[in-house]
Amino acid sequence: MTSRVRHASKRVFHADWTHDYLFIPWDGKALCMVCSKIIAHIKVFNIRRHYNAFHRNTYDQVRGPIRLELVQRLRDDLPLVQERRKFAKRIDDSAAHQVAMKIANSNRSCKDGCFIKECMVAVAKVVAPDKVQLFEEIDLSESALRNKLQEVSENLGSRLSTISNDFICFSLCIDDYRDLSGTMQFIIFIRGVTKDLAIHEDFLGVVPVEEAASSQQFMDAIECLLRYWCSVLPIQLLVGITSNKSFIVSDDENSVSSLLKSKACRPPLASEALPGDHSTENGVFVLHCFLHQISRCMQILSANDALEVAMKCIDLLRTSCSKQPTAAIDLITQSEIGRLDHPEVGWIENVKILEPFLQLTDHIRDFIKSNHFTVTTKDGADICNMLSDTAWLVDLAFLVDISRHIKTMFNCLTSNDQHISEVFFAIQDFKSKLSIFRTEIDDGDLTNFTCVSALMADNDFTPDFVKYGLMCKDLDESFSNSFKELGNSSTALHLFCNPFSINLNMETTDPPGLVYELKLLQSNSILKRFFETLPLRDFYKELDQSCYPILLNNARFWIAQFSTTYICKRIHGTIEKRREKAMGSLKKNYLDAEFRLAMKSTETYRTT
Repeated sequence: MTSRVRHASKRVFHADWTHDYLFIPWDGKALCMVCSKIIAHIKVFNIRRHYNAFHRNTYDQVRGPIRLELVQRLRDDLPLVQERRKFAKRIDDSAAHQVAMKIANSNRSCKDGCFIKECMVAVAKVVAPDKVQLFEEIDLSESALRNKLQEVSENLGSRLSTISNDFICFSLCIDDYRDLSGTMQFIIFIRGVTKDLAIHEDFLGVVPVEEAASSQQFMDAIECLLRYWCSVLPIQLLVGITSNKSFIVSDDENSVSSLLKSKACRPPLASEALPGDHSTENGVFVLHCFLHQISRCMQILSANDALEVAMKCIDLLRTSCSKQPTAAIDLITQSEIGRLDHPEVGWIENVKILEPFLQLTDHIRDFIKSNHFTVTTKDGADICNMLSDTAWLVDLAFLVDISRHIKTMFNCLTSNDQHISEVFFAIQDFKSKLSIFRTEIDDGDLTNFTCVSALMADNDFTPDFVKYGLMCKDLDESFSNSFKELGNSSTALHLFCNPFSINLNMETTDPPGLVYELKLLQSNSILKRFFETLPLRDFYKELDQSCYPILLNNARFWIAQFSTTYICKRIHGTIEKRREKAMGSLKKNYLDAEFRLAMKSTETYRTT
């Protein structure tokens, strides 16, 4: 036993301290009967210091029998006083909670709490001087606000525990994130579907990279998160895994997805027994994030060279603002060219700067020449000469034109309320456009390439149509290869998207009863009218479980899928904004809470 513990065990409350300092023993500690302050260490020095600091001027003059009456009165009134103080503390906690939520929703730092309190006290001194003490008692320190946000995060997590009890099936979305210390973290989201086709998307947790050193450790960490937040949700209900990391979704038998598929082995849903479906082995549909695959497909267009030139010019303009304020600042602010801060996030998000850059190539070239700047690419090519080369500008214009069509598909992939079927058809529509573009380019028709047409008219230049046709062909083939997993599941996916278009003379009888359900459905004119007028999920809500169990199981399977990891990207953006304003105050211990609050502030939580 240490000296500190031995002395503490000998400390006892002396009865005369009640008369001298107005304290009473309270659960092994000392309680002030005047202000309900609790002294943890029972030492006469601590008790006397508190009395002299706060109550001596008021009660030291009270002596003799009057002091005995005072002690008795304080002892009798103590329960009522404590109740009032508990009520006041609840009010203060509620006020601190409101401030904490305002800070979280505005992506500000908890360090702002002290400044907010100073403002509140300053206003109270002017508006309500008699209420100043109430504002001063509210604890808005950084640690207090973080504790409030931690409580909110735990409440949000408990909501997931409640809702997950009703999940019929669920899928996981896995992405990576780098914290302030530079450590890689894996963030996991869950999407569950209930019996009545209600969807709930939520943040599941963070897996540090040291806990994911191997696929087996990663899978164990995922199971641990599921047990903690969804204790009654068995892993056997897992129907989908989506990630942008190839080592997670690869076909290797030791990959994370393969281990989870083997762990989730169960009797298949109806959708998994349909003919021609090979990507739902063991009941889990594994998908490499559409956004990541599209970014890889876009590399065929060789956009990196154009992006490098654009970024070099933008950096030059920004660094020259102090020397040429009018030309550089007007050029950047009026054109709305953005800064490419994260070139690794992918082609789709970066190519948006090319269109305004194309419109300003003449101004940028003149600016470089007039100031005698020398700007080169990493290969040593002179950028000023490239901006004067009509062939290079036409290639850039073709890239801008094709990116406009990609934007339509991208908007579908990043919308809040979309299913994997909508994404699949958006990709199919874009592939159809590529076939049309190929035919038009072979015929010399540039109707859908307005930027190229404008440059040809202004410079009397004939582009290399064969090169552009081959680029469209290669892009089409790249899309076909990248999204073959959807092609393998096209039967079940088409059954989900349009059960009225399925041929009733199909030879298969697996699963049993599917043809009967389709005949029953296609002969029902009321349900057909619902299908034509209602959103797809609302249509399936109109089906009777007892009559259409196979179709409803297939619908739940596809509705539960994450098609992209865009939900992770949205939360990344919110966290990054908070990190900038917090100036490094985001700590690893609060990472789970920060992600849950970021989802709440961006209204990413969805139960529909």
